[in-house]
Amino acid sequence: MSTRDEDFTDTHFPVQLELQVELPADSSAEVLEVARAYLEHAFEAHAEEGCAEPLEVLRSGRLELELLPRTRPATGSAVRILSQAALDLARPQATTVVALRARDALGPVRWGFWAASEGARAIAEGLAGRVIDPLRAGLGPLPVREFSMREDGRVHVGRHICVPASFGAEGRAWLTSLGLRKFGVPELEMREVPGNLVESCARIMAGV
Repeated sequence: MSTRDEDFTDTHFPVQLELQVELPADSSAEVLEVARAYLEHAFEAHAEEGCAEPLEVLRSGRLELELLPRTRPATGSAVRILSQAALDLARPQATTVVALRARDALGPVRWGFWAASEGARAIAEGLAGRVIDPLRAGLGPLPVREFSMREDGRVHVGRHICVPASFGAEGRAWLTSLGLRKFGVPELEMREVPGNLVESCARIMAGV
């Protein structure tokens, strides 16, 4: 098993997260402002219930929103570039895309993670969109329910990691994790995996 290292330059908030919300083609020109309003409303509701941390993440500048072009150059690992390319090809020409980017600290409670997740859920529900994780873009949209914040603030890691497999001519697999970097560790690869061991090895790589 080998790793694919990524550079993390912020020592206080070393994990960089991104989620995207695809919106219908007829979204208004003020879509970014409307998206932010839905996000703030959701965070303020949490604050009224005693959970102010997502709102603090937003106000501190650790969560940013950006309106993306339909396609954009991808950087980083080959897997990330291929995932972004698959996502671009699958999108309708006029799709509007809002990106949420958060800087997060590692620990048992991940407020940056939940700020991005809850924000994406609120925008998708408010504007009839769908949530995409660009790290696993080739797998399509994710269920909105996966982005509902748990009461204890903890993250079910296994729901945010996947391990796709590609098979060679001899039936052996190449496994690549997608999503581990969101939890501050390098992505993993495992090659020449016998077909009968793919599922077991995938579970080991995903930690479930």
